[in-house]
Formats: sequence, C-alpha cells, structure tokens
Amino acid sequence: MSQSAFEQAVEDFFGYMDRNGDGLVTIREAKDVMRVALIGVLGKDEKVDSKRLEDDVDRQVKLLLSKADFDHDKKISLEEFQTYYSTMVKRGMEPEVLMLDIKKATDVLKAHKFEKSPSQHKKEPKFPESAGLCIVRLAKKSQGNIAGRLKLFHTLMLNKGCRVRVSGSLRGMPAEKTFRMACELKGQEKNMGEFFSDINGSAEVDLDVEMPEDTQVKTLTKENCVTIVDAKSGKLVSNVQILELHK
Repeated sequence: MSQSAFEQAVEDFFGYMDRNGDGLVTIREAKDVMRVALIGVLGKDEKVDSKRLEDDVDRQVKLLLSKADFDHDKKISLEEFQTYYSTMVKRGMEPEVLMLDIKKATDVLKAHKFEKSPSQHKKEPKFPESAGLCIVRLAKKSQGNIAGRLKLFHTLMLNKGCRVRVSGSLRGMPAEKTFRMACELKGQEKNMGEFFSDINGSAEVDLDVEMPEDTQVKTLTKENCVTIVDAKSGKLVSNVQILELHK
C-alpha cells in the first residue's frame, strides 16, 4: 500500500467528521460521528440504551481529543488528524489495519446517510505542538543583565522529523551584535539559527529549525542543553532554561 493511499484515506475520513467543511472537527461534530459509528458497531439501530450510548460517545470523544488535539483548543484540524494517524504508524500500527478501520467507520457513516463535507477550506498549516516556556538564565562569567522569556514549540511533522520554533524577546544583551542559539543533541551541537541585538541591547527572537524525529521537549530541558553564543567569537553569552508546560 502506498503512503499516498493511506494519507488520502485519512484525509477522506476527516472529511466525514468535518461536517460543515470549515477545516476543523468540533466536539459536537465528533460526537455526531462517534454516535453513529458506535450504533453501527452495536449492530442495532433500535432499542439502544441512550444513556449508556451517550456515556460511550463522551468517553470516546474525550479519548480522541486527548490524542489528536495537540494545541488543546478543543478542535481537531486536518493536520492534527493526519499527525494523529502518522504517530500511530510510527508506534508500530500497520497502515493496512488503520485503513481497514477507517473503511469500516466510513461504511457505517455512509449507511446512515453521512456524506463527506463538500469542501475543506484550505488554511495555513497549523501544526500540532508541544509548548514549553524558555527562561534565559545568565551564564557564569558573562557580562550584562540578560533577561527575557521565549516560547518554544516542538512540532511533530507528518512524514518524519520534527520542527522546533523559538520566539520572544530578550533584553540586556550586548548591543548591536549577532548571536546564535544552539542545542546539544547526542553529543553534537545543532545550530538553531541567528538573531541580532539593537543599540539598546534588545533582541527579537524568531527561530525555526528542523530536528531529528526523536527530539523531544524533555531532551531540550536538560541543563545547559540550549545556549546562546556570540556568533562571531563563539563565546558563551547565556544558557536557556526550558520549563516544560505540556506535551
């Protein structure tokens, strides 16, 4: 089975769940689909215990959100849905088995007159992320009074690898200089990008770098893993302490 066939099946399944075609599956839409799917699994459209059914629907939707709602906005985007399935494949699930489950679910939905949403509005990619708060910690023997808070986002990519983005503001930096942020992974330094300070020693940081797929937020939280150095001299300017907020 080709990767494109699997990805198309996932996208088609999302189309059945995205009832109004706005590119997002809400809790209500997920419940509507899950309710019909569970009835189909039970194999009886009449004499269903309504309370038990709704309890099962609530439980299944909460489970889905816990695994696929990466940005915790109580909605699931197509990108999040795709990553949810690609993560299962990476963990050892066979794509053929997942496609069979998808087919069974869509067959039940079709039998109950569900149709795939006519249009899924294309939005800017909204990647599932694990976020952390980075606090700049002054390195020993460094000059100045560097302070600031940066937000770090760890993003799983659909095919392979991950993306790490760091953004925010710093102050108290040496003025009018170029700096490089880097992290140490498996004993090797990984360049995360450069940023600049102005005449007042302030700097706006907005870095985006692809990382190996096994890079996790908890890896980056290790002491002295992420550093800021002078891009010209390579001298350490400060460490970056990362406090993990959620996965």
